[in-house]
Amino acid sequence: AGVENDDRHDWREVRWMVIDIETTGLDPARDRILEVAAVVHESGRVEVPWHVLLDPEVAISPSVRSIVGEVAENAAGRPVFADVADELLDLVHQAVVVSCGAAEFDWPFLAAEFERAGRELPAPLPLLLDPLLWTGELSEKRCRNLADACRAFGVPEPRSTASQDACEATLALALELAPRLPGAPAAILELQDQSRAARASERAAARELRRGGAG
Repeated sequence: AGVENDDRHDWREVRWMVIDIETTGLDPARDRILEVAAVVHESGRVEVPWHVLLDPEVAISPSVRSIVGEVAENAAGRPVFADVADELLDLVHQAVVVSCGAAEFDWPFLAAEFERAGRELPAPLPLLLDPLLWTGELSEKRCRNLADACRAFGVPEPRSTASQDACEATLALALELAPRLPGAPAAILELQDQSRAARASERAAARELRRGGAG
């Protein structure tokens, strides 16, 4: 059984793959990955960080270039995702995936790219952990992004917007928060679902408030 389906295992004690990606847009069915950075944490050790810039094989719009900057420059000649797919699958193997937006952003893009490259997804799928969703359970402060969460819990903020720095900060935040959370995979997934629902309700309430103010 995978970690997600086996509550005999504590997710805090297994292999983590902390990941951050940059993409050409927000739709995994149409947009592509430009950059992948990852850090593997296991048994208290951090393995050598993994990082690659990719040719997305699609045109990059000016609006995307303005956001991702040099990541989008000179993409021609870089490896394509299929070139690194097997190496990435090795990192994912028997690991939990940790990122801010793991289930909503990073994993859907990775899954779409693996399928395009003709690779089979891990079975069962990895447990997807999002430290940003944990912050609502552990603090009354509203943490909208990784930098907010780092400040709220006394963790060094990312040194830059680079994916490698985001990975390091995400790992530090996860290590800070993990001891305060339940170790059973089902319990952490339930907590994340509750946090996700609460955030969705807050966004809906804010939209209604704006509509009321405009009426």
